[in-house]
Amino acid sequence: MAMKDINIVVEDTPVYIRQWAASTAISNLSKGLEIFGDDLVPFLRGEADFVQILRLLRAAGSNGPEVIQEFVSSARVDGAEIRNTQDYNKIYTGRLTFLFEVFTKVCEVNYKDFFEQGLNSQEQPPQAPQKESAQA
Repeated sequence: MAMKDINIVVEDTPVYIRQWAASTAISNLSKGLEIFGDDLVPFLRGEADFVQILRLLRAAGSNGPEVIQEFVSSARVDGAEIRNTQDYNKIYTGRLTFLFEVFTKVCEVNYKDFFEQGLNSQEQPPQAPQKESAQA
């Protein structure tokens, strides 16, 4: 299966996001859930709002900003790759709303399908095992 990628425009700025390889996706999901707990879920579903951003930051503790930076640094912003903290600061300083919109989109590209499939499987009632009919 090919990796998904999206080209979007956020605050008049083109942003390119490519889905992570499975090993990176699992590692980052584990790290994100460990640091942010359930406050990460609205971002994974692509449904975060300002109040949820504040909850995420409150839940994050001292390691949260590092994880947020790691996630958004995987996106190309206006064609530029983010290779270090200097690039990160150049792109996102004074644009925190933009930063969290990119963070949400990175989470959505990588995890929304997974969460929708998981929720759908929980909504389905379990099926009783089929008994084989005896035929003579």
